[in-house]
Parts: sequence; structure tokens; C-alpha cells
Amino acid sequence: MKKLIITIVLLLNSITVLAQDITFGNVNFNSNNLNVLFSVTDVKTNDIVEALKRGLEGQVEYTVQIVEKSLLPLMPKTIIRSMTVKKKVKFDFFNKSYIVTQAKVPTFFYSDESLIDELFFDRLIVIQEGFKYRKSNYVIRVRVTFTSVKLYFPLNIIFNYVVGIWDFDTGWQYGPKLVGIPYSE
Repeated sequence: MKKLIITIVLLLNSITVLAQDITFGNVNFNSNNLNVLFSVTDVKTNDIVEALKRGLEGQVEYTVQIVEKSLLPLMPKTIIRSMTVKKKVKFDFFNKSYIVTQAKVPTFFYSDESLIDELFFDRLIVIQEGFKYRKSNYVIRVRVTFTSVKLYFPLNIIFNYVVGIWDFDTGWQYGPKLVGIPYSE
């Protein structure tokens, strides 16, 4: 019985909720840069907003990669270029605002909708000098993760399955091939 309870607790600790999809918007070359515009769909935004208002801190990580697609389906893909952007988010009780910090620069949001738009909709990632990777077997892939703050020992053991319930990972979502992406000014 004791082993069963330990197994259930370990399973609950490792569960992350998967968001359904990443939808790609306008992906184009501008000058020598590659602009990737995407949105995350089917996220439980109400649960994340409520968790933030109750004192939970979170981090959103956007990773955009240019990978070389292998000829065989089960062979590993070669990562050509990778770009990661991290944002930390928390709720300020005194100002009744959300603080989103990127590269140690805070931005304040005063409504739930503006925060959700900032974190999950129309995210633009610019890959510098991406035009030189315009080849037929290169493709874009994107991954978005939301993780909550980890607590200190022994609270991390007790409350990890409760705190991490809003975490999600979209997995790698593949976008267009670089050869088919238009060039715009």
C-alpha cells in the first residue's frame, strides 16, 4: 500500500498539461533576418491568471529552432540555429498589476487580457541573419513551455503536484520550410 501511494505521488509530480497547438502567423524574411510570428492555442488561461493572482510566479520560455530535416523519418534532426526567449511573470498585490520581466526589464500589465496577449498570442521572434539558412531541407520548429516557481525543501516535496498543475509544454511544433518563406520589406 505504501508503494502504491508513493507511485501515485511520483506520477502526479511528473504530469504536465499539454497545450493543443501552436499556430504560425506571418513568417517572412525581412532584410537579412527571419521573423517568426506564432500563437499558442488552447491554453487554460483562466487557471494561469488565478494561480498568478494567488501568488504563484511563472516563467514562459519560447524556443525557435532552424533544423535540418533528415531524409529518413526516424533519424535525429540536426539543429542549425536556436533562439530562446524567457519571460518571468508574477502578480503585484499592491499595484494590482502583472509584472512581466524579460532580460531584467519589467513591464506592467493591468488587465488579464493584456497579460494573456503578451504571453501567448502573436509572439514575434527574430532570428538574426536567418536568410543564409534558406535551403530546401531546413524547417522551423517552435516549443513553448510554462513552468511555475519551484518551492524550497521540504515544501517542494509536499506541494509540487499542486504548484505544477498549471505547467504545460507544447512539444515541438513544425512550421514552414525556409525555402517557401517569402521575402518582404
